[in-house]
Amino acid sequence: MKYYNEHTVLYLNGEFVKAADAKMDLYSQSLHYGYAVFEGIRSYRTAAGATRIFKAKEHYDRLENSAVATPASAMPGAATTVSAASVKNCPRG
Repeated sequence: MKYYNEHTVLYLNGEFVKAADAKMDLYSQSLHYGYAVFEGIRSYRTAAGATRIFKAKEHYDRLENSAVATPASAMPGAATTVSAASVKNCPRG
């Protein structure tokens, strides 16, 4: 079962990449020890044709709160950075 399609995009190591092209070290701390945080973000096209991120603030706040409890906390402001990148790369209607 695939959890993504040819249009799925991920934010990985500071950049957006197609899910099919995302590569990860099989021996990484994230994979073996769970030293990572994850938050699923969705966007939807509005009736006016614009694309909006669903409950963006809540998602990014949750992402940052999770990062504080892991070694990822060494990335201050990560939620703000990812939020800005998401908005910038959201398709325009």
